[in-house]
Amino acid sequence: MYISASIYSNKEEPLQSVVRELDEYELDYFHIDCNDDMGVFEDIKTIRSISETRIDMHIITAHPSKYFQLIRDHQIEQVCFQLEDIQEDIAFPTDIAKSIGLAILTTTPFVEIQKYRDQINYVLVMTTSPGQSGGVFKKERFDYIRKITQYFPKLQIQVDGGVNHEVSFVLRLLGVHGIVSGSYLLNHKNMGAAMLQLKSRNVPSQFKVADFMIPLEELPTLAFEDMNLKKLLLKTEEFKLGCTFILQGEKLYGISTNADIRRGMIEDFEHMHQIDKSHFVNQNPLKIFETNTINEMLLTIKKVSFPVLLLPVVDAENKLKGAVIFNNLIKSE
Repeated sequence: MYISASIYSNKEEPLQSVVRELDEYELDYFHIDCNDDMGVFEDIKTIRSISETRIDMHIITAHPSKYFQLIRDHQIEQVCFQLEDIQEDIAFPTDIAKSIGLAILTTTPFVEIQKYRDQINYVLVMTTSPGQSGGVFKKERFDYIRKITQYFPKLQIQVDGGVNHEVSFVLRLLGVHGIVSGSYLLNHKNMGAAMLQLKSRNVPSQFKVADFMIPLEELPTLAFEDMNLKKLLLKTEEFKLGCTFILQGEKLYGISTNADIRRGMIEDFEHMHQIDKSHFVNQNPLKIFETNTINEMLLTIKKVSFPVLLLPVVDAENKLKGAVIFNNLIKSE
């Protein structure tokens, strides 16, 4: 997951000093907010004169087209426009930047991006008001981010607003590709330590598992009494998670992964149709409670010697509530 530093979040130091300090830590982008002010391109000239770090622009304007040539002239690598402010029929030229995107507020239904989907490479999700530095990330935003990554699987997702080390860890779990960090990074007493924390897998966090898990209604499930090998294979293939959660009533009976199915078939391949269906199910999977914090989740994982790719989430009565999938976190490393 890449990090883009919002350089205007530091209002105490001269721009050149901020740029030089950030360059010591080899971050991925400088994030430039432009509230319909072409004067920011003078700042970009200054940055270009002392740094080779890529530029990531967020432009708020009713008329994006008036910026196209400026973006070309300054060779901006990545640029997005605030969706809610656009007041012209627009087609984004493919040559203005290497990556073109739209920024969207979490109060706007993300389906509004649909008509631009084939013109853009990424979406910037604004979890606080544009231009607000030091805002607080609300846990309810995780659900919006999780859903937009699922709805637009071919678009990269970037998040801006209140992102600290706790939020960053969850965003990696959700498959976010990049974050914009402002006051957390630039006003930290140790900028290098802040950079490491934004990418760390050992995060002291009090977010609850229920805040960011995939909910039950979005998981592949089968009732054990109705399960057979064909249904199991079809359900696992349909959801593309590499597993199916097996229930007895509302309670978790176990998990059947692709590996569990293979083991069950190899066990008695010549008499496959006679194999007890319970042999395809891990009836004692590692699991966590919906009330567990991230800290408690990580401690649970550290206690086992095998790699953990997913965790079912249950309540105190062992009723399945959701799951946490670690594929995205592994990909981001």
